Amino acid sequence: ISGFKDYSGNEMDADATNSFTTLAAATPSDDPTYIFRTLTDSATGVIVSGIIHTQAQLVVGLLTLHNDPACDTIRRAQADGRLICGFDISLSRSFIAPLTVSIPISSKYDGQFVTILHCINGRLEAITVKVANGMARFDVSELSPFAVVRGMYAPKQKVTSPPKTGDSIILTGFLLLVLSVLCSIHLMRRRRAQQNCRISK
Repeated sequence: ISGFKDYSGNEMDADATNSFTTLAAATPSDDPTYIFRTLTDSATGVIVSGIIHTQAQLVVGLLTLHNDPACDTIRRAQADGRLICGFDISLSRSFIAPLTVSIPISSKYDGQFVTILHCINGRLEAITVKVANGMARFDVSELSPFAVVRGMYAPKQKVTSPPKTGDSIILTGFLLLVLSVLCSIHLMRRRRAQQNCRISK
C-alpha cells in the first residue's frame, strides 16, 4: 500500500505483500481449493487465518467509513479520542467462515480490553477482546471496515438493519381488509335476522 500511514500517523514504506502459510487441509468438504491458510499483510501486520481459497490474497487498506449509523458510531469513538487504529480488511477470493483476524496495536495495551467496532452493511458489531503480545485477536464471519477503540466501548444505541419499507403498510392493509370482511358478515346476519323477524310477524 503506497503512502500508507499507521494509526500514529507515521508513513510506512513497506510494500503491501502477502506471506502465505499453508497448514493442513481443514475444509469441511472435499474441495481442494479451500485449505487452512494464514495470510499476513507486511505493511500493516494484519493477519487473517482460516479456511480460505488457495488463490485468495489479503487486501488491507485505510479505514473508509460509510454514510450509515454503524460508521457514525465509529466516527463518535474517533471524536472521543478512543480510536486506536482502523483498517479495511478483505480477501480477493472467497472463504469459509469463521476467520480469525489479528490486528497489531501497541504493546502498551497488553492485558487491557479493547473493542473492535465492525461495520457490516450498515449493521454494527462490537467485539471486546483482551490485548496480548500487542495484538487484538478475534473471530468474525465477514470482512469489512474494522476500528479498534480503547476499553469496553458500548455504543449509545443499538444499530440494527434498517426496517424493510412496505412491511407495515402491507400488514395494515391486510388488517383493514379482515376488519371490513367481518363487518360485512355482521351486517348480513343482522339484515337476515330483521327479515326473519318481519316474516314471523
